[in-house]
Amino acid sequence: MYKKLLVAVALLVLNAQAGASVVYTYIGNNFTSFFDQTPPSGSYDASMKVTGSITLANALAPGFFNDLSSLVLDFSFSDGRGTLDKSNSLFRAKFLQFQVDGSGNIRSWSISLRDRAKGFPILAHLIDTGGSTGDQVDLISCTNLSCGSATQDLASSLPGVWRSPVPLPGTMGLLTVGLVLLVKLRRKS
Repeated sequence: MYKKLLVAVALLVLNAQAGASVVYTYIGNNFTSFFDQTPPSGSYDASMKVTGSITLANALAPGFFNDLSSLVLDFSFSDGRGTLDKSNSLFRAKFLQFQVDGSGNIRSWSISLRDRAKGFPILAHLIDTGGSTGDQVDLISCTNLSCGSATQDLASSLPGVWRSPVPLPGTMGLLTVGLVLLVKLRRKS
């Protein structure tokens, strides 16, 4: 009986790990270049940087080199003045040219996120990051639909680094493992 329970728990743990999604985290360098106009209000400074994360169903395979856009389950990127995520940047969200080395680390990438608020003036928020281009953020205030007349704030820095993926456990698998262990402990006592 004990061996069967151990086999069942092992299978459930493996199943939970197989169904786990992974989160890649990006940490940019502090901004080193600035250009500010009014509007928009506020400004970028040297304490700000691009940070963010993307969630995928599975870890990227070593040697992966492709457009990642269709594989992204969730994402969130901040530039210190605002956050672009799935809820507000569907205007344009592209995760292009991701390249993974033989150890599974992201070495090259291109991400382009855009958000446009409705009404006037139109406030567009842009976050671009790339392994060869670095990070650039823009807040643009347009006074007409074509943005023919606009003021903007810009900031940029050298590219940052990606942290290794963090697996998110499959909730149902872990819940099942916990329940099985509780039943086993209860029967022992």
